[in-house]
Amino acid sequence: MKKSLSTLAKTIIAIIRSRSKPLNIGSMAHMLEQRKAIEPYNDGWEVNGRQEAAWWRQVYDAVREAVGTGIVGVHGKDDNVLFLAVRVRTDRPCGSPDCATSTGIHDETTYGSGELDSNGFWEVPCPICERSYRGTHAD
Repeated sequence: MKKSLSTLAKTIIAIIRSRSKPLNIGSMAHMLEQRKAIEPYNDGWEVNGRQEAAWWRQVYDAVREAVGTGIVGVHGKDDNVLFLAVRVRTDRPCGSPDCATSTGIHDETTYGSGELDSNGFWEVPCPICERSYRGTHAD
């Protein structure tokens, strides 16, 4: 029996889908606060590490759940901060339903399938979509 997604994970997916660039976990948590999906962070919690840890745990658990859907992917890490991005699967020039888009560390779009490395590059790059993108976005 497949477990249904939590409301928090659904909210994370909605936020990520509305973004064109990867989003770090701190910004994600702030957006969840703005949408009143989680209790606002209390700066006093840093004194009591348990409350702070519990607050972040709910965010990370929901992120893990959202990533498990395959819709959201971990884009990479920068100074131990996770960045999330949508694993978009739409009609691509290559015709592959597995071809996805991300933003590489060089701040340009990358196309491919498989796993994303920590720099935003795909395990299996898609040269067809890359050439198509370059052709329509020539400097």
